[in-house]
Amino acid sequence: MSSRVLFLMLAVFLCSCSGINPGYQHGEFDMKKVSEEPLSPTETRAMMGDLGESWLYGSGVGETAIAVGSVVLFPPMALVYAGNSALSMFGEEPVTLWRFMPDEQAQSARDAYSTFVSTPGRVSAVVAGEQFHDQQRIRERLDPYVDRYRVRITPQEYLSMGNRE
Repeated sequence: MSSRVLFLMLAVFLCSCSGINPGYQHGEFDMKKVSEEPLSPTETRAMMGDLGESWLYGSGVGETAIAVGSVVLFPPMALVYAGNSALSMFGEEPVTLWRFMPDEQAQSARDAYSTFVSTPGRVSAVVAGEQFHDQQRIRERLDPYVDRYRVRITPQEYLSMGNRE
C-alpha cells in the first residue's frame, strides 16, 4: 500500500475520533469500575448506535469533513489532529485557535464554527425526520450508559484517597 493511502487512512481515522465530545470532565468517572464492570454486549451495541446517530445528526459530520479536508489540503494538519486526539484521550482540552483569543472574540469564533460544522448534521436530521443532536441531547442519550460509572465524590477527593488520574 502506498504511503499516501496509509497516511490518508490514518488521518481520516484520527479526525473521525474527535467528532463527539459530550463535555464530560476528567476524573468524573471511576475507571477501575469501568474495567471491572463493562457494559453488556446489548448495552454496548445500543450505546454505539446512539453515538453513531449523534455523530450523523449532530456536528460530527461537519467536524469530520473540516478535519479531513484540512488534512488533504495541508497534510501537516494531521499532526495537530493527532496531538489533539491524544490530549482528549488524557482528559485535557484540545488546542484551538480560540484558546488564544480574548473572551468575546473567542465566543464569537466558537459560535461561528459551531454553526458552520452543525449544518450537515442539521440537514441530515431534517431529511431523516430526526431531531438535531446538540451537546445537551448527546449527554441525555449517553448518561443512562455511563451514569453507573460516575464518581460520587469530587475528583480532588478521589485523588486524595491515593488514586491516580
